[in-house]
Amino acid sequence: MPDGAGGFFLFLFESFAARALLGSLVAVLLVEVLLRRDVVRSVIGRRLLLVMPFVAAAVLAVVSA
Repeated sequence: MPDGAGGFFLFLFESFAARALLGSLVAVLLVEVLLRRDVVRSVIGRRLLLVMPFVAAAVLAVVSA
């Protein structure tokens, strides 16, 4: 169990679950910004954007292995 702030940040970078959660949250925020500003207008592009949080978690799983 991490102790103190330094231990918490160390936990974030060593734990796969924490990295996957942070990566997915960043991906969700990025997708929201792209969709709200109509950067991607095609239906296929919008559907692909919705999959990006899952892709981020999968990439982090591969990198962690």
